[in-house]
Amino acid sequence: MLLEWDVPLLDGMELMRIVRSPGVFPRPNIPIIMLTDRAHRSSVREALQAGVHEYLVKPTSPKALRDRPMSIMVKPREMMQLGENYVPEPRPKTDPRAA
Repeated sequence: MLLEWDVPLLDGMELMRIVRSPGVFPRPNIPIIMLTDRAHRSSVREALQAGVHEYLVKPTSPKALRDRPMSIMVKPREMMQLGENYVPEPRPKTDPRAA
């Protein structure tokens, strides 16, 4: 799902809370990419804590719009409960010495 943060009536974060609620939404593990013009770290953090898989800041490139959904499909992450939130498992940390 591509989700815009600023939409009328029900903003993206409100929709995230609904979608990520097992028992409320039928597919709470659906992959979500937040597409927004909000570039502040606090906005990125809030969206990730709410359970988005990826975060793209507008304007974005066609390559990013192609690569982000592909990365989710190729390397899916399981969903997990983190406090009150239902979120994708964190990506494994890479050892910089391994490169």
